[in-house]
Amino acid sequence: MSRANGVLRVVLTGKWFDMIESGEKLEEYRGSHWADKLLDGLAPGHHPNATFRPYHTLVASRGYTFRTLTRKIKRIRWGRPRPEWSGDTVTGECFIIELEAQE
Repeated sequence: MSRANGVLRVVLTGKWFDMIESGEKLEEYRGSHWADKLLDGLAPGHHPNATFRPYHTLVASRGYTFRTLTRKIKRIRWGRPRPEWSGDTVTGECFIIELEAQE
């Protein structure tokens, strides 16, 4: 993952990558262990005034391949994931990376 130039890099499984690529999925979810990468300060559950780092672009790879996609980030927040976009991979509250629809 890189913080350079506001670019957030993530690796996705094929299912979630394909759903984002098709425009069906507009959020990506990350667990609380991502706090040090996404926040300036403590995890949201521990400190309500924590601020998110200024990421503006998500670059995702399909597994550990060279296939990537790029989406603009609307915002990052803390909350509950949509079950149809998280399956059983994320339970409880998490970081939600809201993506803009592909033009």
